[in-house]
This record gives sequence, C-alpha cells and structure tokens, in this order.
Amino acid sequence: MLIPNLLAAVLALYVLLSLKEKRTKCRYQCFALNLSKHSALDSQIKVDESHTINFTGKGIAMKILLTASALLIATSAHASEIIKQKTRTPDGGCAQTIYGTSGADIIDESGSSCDETIFGLGGDDTLIGGSGNDFLNGGGGADTMTGNGGVNTYVYSDVSDSSVSGNDYIYGFNEASDFIDLSAICRRLGTPCSFIGRGTAFTGHPGQVRYQVRNVYKNGEEEFITLVQADFDGDGTAEFSTSLDGGHTLTSANFRF
Repeated sequence: MLIPNLLAAVLALYVLLSLKEKRTKCRYQCFALNLSKHSALDSQIKVDESHTINFTGKGIAMKILLTASALLIATSAHASEIIKQKTRTPDGGCAQTIYGTSGADIIDESGSSCDETIFGLGGDDTLIGGSGNDFLNGGGGADTMTGNGGVNTYVYSDVSDSSVSGNDYIYGFNEASDFIDLSAICRRLGTPCSFIGRGTAFTGHPGQVRYQVRNVYKNGEEEFITLVQADFDGDGTAEFSTSLDGGHTLTSANFRF
C-alpha cells in the first residue's frame, strides 16, 4: 500500500499548491482520486516536465495530466464503465463529473441542469451536455460533442485529441458565449498560442490558430461547417483540426490559450 498512498499524497499536495498559487476558482470540477484499491502498483511512477504522472501495475496503465486547476485523466487502458460523481456547489446548484471508457461511449446529459464536466477518454465518443455550464473533453478518437444551453467549453488536452485525419465535430456552438480551450496543449508544448483570424495562412510561428468556413454536401444538400485549425509546431501546416456545425464568425474571445 506504500506506493498508492505515496501517489495519493503527491496528487493532493500538487492540487493544494496549485490552487494556492493561482488563488482562483477551479475551472474544472475538482475531485479526489482514490487509488487505495490499486495495491498492485509497482514503482514505475514518474512526474515529467509536462506535469504528467505516469504509473503502471498489474492490469493497470494510466497517465494523469495535472494542471493548475484540475486533474485530467487523459488515458486509462482498462477503463470499462462510465463513472459519475455528483456534488453540490456553494450556490446550491449541482455539478457532475463523468468519465467515459476506453471505448466509444454515448454520454447523454441533455436532461441535466447541473454543470457537467465530461471526459470521453478513448474511442469515438458522443458527449451531450445539459442546460448548465459544461466542460466537454472528448479525449482521443473522433468525437461528437454538443453543449446545449449554458456557457460551454470544449477542452483539448493533446494535439492528437482531434487530428486532421480524424477530427472532432461540435454541434450547437454559440459564438457569443462558448469557448474552445487549447490551453493545456499550449502549456505542454511551451508554445505561446495566438489567434490569427479567418482564412489566414500560417506563417511558420508555432501555436497559430485560424478558422475557415466551408460548404459541404450531406444527403445531397449544401451545408456549412467552421473548421478550426492549429499549427503547433510552426511547420506551416495544421496538426490539429476540429469542426463546428454551421458557419460561424469567431474571434480570439472564443479561445482559451
């Protein structure tokens, strides 16, 4: 039990120090991770320069990305069931954190009025928020996300979460209130990200983000999509891409870097 207890202590200490340093309200639902049942963990525990804890054990292989305001479970090799954690907020409302599995999940919280934080993890997931202020993180795979009402934030933790060859699709994006959060990627890569506008060519500077409105044909009818692209390594081509349903006019205020 030494290793799990040590890891739990490290996690708790990191969160406390991070929150003290930032002195801001958690952007994501804060949670406690109970590792006590994983008594088979071995000593392969590493905290790297990107604030990631990697640990392995018998039947367990997990990577946890730590940020100043949250613990984001990035991958879990043996996630097999959807987990929900519901809490009350200081104002009397409710908040719910939901973790998907390593497969293709359908997590539909459209009937909920809670503030949802939904992690799809692996697989091609379908994530649907409710009427609250939701954070949707599809993780790996080509995910479909819908925020519905409220102020919604679509969070990306890794460039591969929405690649050019298998990008995510976001429905119901409200350009007046919703956000695309790329801050975790920018921090991990040490890249000062910037928004360069609509249809602007990449100029070879790392971290540039742009969008384009394109017309596509579905079932014989013309529709519009808004394609958000990012060049994180400065090679002049996009490594990251996600699509918004419909034609939108985006500004830097729609992004969190």
